[in-house]
Amino acid sequence: MKQLAYLGAAIILTGCASRPPMNVQATYLTDSPRHTIVESASNGASQIKYAGYVATVDKDTERALGGAILADIFDSSAIAEERTQNVSLRQVDPMGEAVTLNYQTLCSASGFRLSDLGLDTVDVDKNVKGTLKYQGTTWQIADNTLRDVLGNEYKIGGATVTHDGEILLEYFLDAYVGGFSSESYVWLNQTSDQADLLLATTLLNYTLSFEPIECGE
Repeated sequence: MKQLAYLGAAIILTGCASRPPMNVQATYLTDSPRHTIVESASNGASQIKYAGYVATVDKDTERALGGAILADIFDSSAIAEERTQNVSLRQVDPMGEAVTLNYQTLCSASGFRLSDLGLDTVDVDKNVKGTLKYQGTTWQIADNTLRDVLGNEYKIGGATVTHDGEILLEYFLDAYVGGFSSESYVWLNQTSDQADLLLATTLLNYTLSFEPIECGE
């Protein structure tokens, strides 16, 4: 049995050794330098760093209200549950300019689950709500987008963050670099405004640090 275990480990290690590291290059911001995203955690907070930008993320302990109310009939349970978590993300750019995004993740579930009858009417709703205030403007976070009351948007998707059709940054996550290691990269548009890059990096780091919460299980 030990010989089989050693053989299995050798196969895994050989597979890792034979797999070439990924040579990741920018698709859009080809004239911009590549920066490695470094994530760390200490004392309950986490940090994300790259290109002189630093994001500090603080998360409250997840809070639950209600839960499954067990019943004897049909081995069923009535579900009435809500879970929330408050998050604060403080983003600082290389010039020392800072902005804070405060948001709350929510998960609510309600309905009945009758296992014996194969009936499940539990409806689960998940959403995020939060705000960011910068230079006299309030931005709302929703669907991986920062949006103000006038409809202006900073949007993340397709490995980029854009604003008014301009690509502010590009990223690539979890590129294999050898062994059991991977790295994530970001490219910043060197011609973009400092304020645009501050909000764009805030949105990227929100996405990197976001953790959905579960309810109604």
